[in-house]
Amino acid sequence: DRLEAAVWDRVRALLEEPERVAEEYRRRLDTARDAAAEPGEVRELDRRIAALRRGIGRLIDGYAEGVLDPAEFKPRVTGLKVRVARLEERRRAAAEAADAERELTLVVGRLEDFAATVRHGLDELDWHGRRDIIRSLVWRIEIDRSRVEVVFRVPPRSGDRGPNSVDYL
Repeated sequence: DRLEAAVWDRVRALLEEPERVAEEYRRRLDTARDAAAEPGEVRELDRRIAALRRGIGRLIDGYAEGVLDPAEFKPRVTGLKVRVARLEERRRAAAEAADAERELTLVVGRLEDFAATVRHGLDELDWHGRRDIIRSLVWRIEIDRSRVEVVFRVPPRSGDRGPNSVDYL
């Protein structure tokens, strides 16, 4: 019970500082925007991947028809496959960054409503509600013989000294 209360006290303290949560989401949003694909980049990557795959198909056809010998065919197909793999990785990363940017934009937009709701509802939360909030905000909880350190997904403010730990024994 004391451990649970100690963790909840640290989480509650964070929730009562919504600007700290907003600051972290804005930082993540800036990072996502830096990594996000330019408009049309995903379509362009799809176009280039399709063109390379058509090229692989033509090489296979040329090899099957005897136009290419194995010494020519293998390195050319391997090179095209490597290029396709690189482009597919770039496409995946660009799509993930765009998704992250959309998601974070929504989160930041709803944060003020969340903060107002949380301030008024923390005392009324049942165990399941508290657990859901803890799972959302806490990265891990480190426990030793007499201390609990709560490691949040939101980094501490730059002026904070020391860890987010409390004595519980």
